[in-house]
Amino acid sequence: MLYPIMPIYLKSIGFSIVLIGILEGVAEATAGLSKGYFGKLSDKVGLKTIFAIGLVLFSVVYFGMSANTNLYLFFGLFFLYGIYASATEGISKAWISNITDKKDTATAIGTFSGLQSICTMLASSLAGLIWFQFGATTTFLITAIATIFVVLYILTIPKPETIRYGTNQDKRFI
Repeated sequence: MLYPIMPIYLKSIGFSIVLIGILEGVAEATAGLSKGYFGKLSDKVGLKTIFAIGLVLFSVVYFGMSANTNLYLFFGLFFLYGIYASATEGISKAWISNITDKKDTATAIGTFSGLQSICTMLASSLAGLIWFQFGATTTFLITAIATIFVVLYILTIPKPETIRYGTNQDKRFI
């Protein structure tokens, strides 16, 4: 996860603090305005599909970041980053709520969010070390390539089929 250290990168290639704030505002505004759309779309085409599309966009953004210093391209990349966020953040929580028992949903989402924060910290630290040792381009490329592997893994996860539903027994999946 490079988003927490992105302002440092943008500053290092000559962007002003104001421009960095505007770029991040583009990503957040895009995410905020499109989350409802992607939630509705995922109800139609499936959570896994939209989540995978979001991760592909994430990878595209980081491939783009690896070779870009053009301001206009950065606006496009931050717009795509906002789309990625809207296609993954709420979708991941909906996916969790769909695969857990109703009585455990809040625990599952809370655990996921906690682990997500810990993994973000670890990933940002690792990205900082890679950046320090090998540079920004390498860090962006490793992140983009690793994300493609995650997408391929997610696409191999079979859709669970419910054997028992609506009973007092636990849900079972095959």
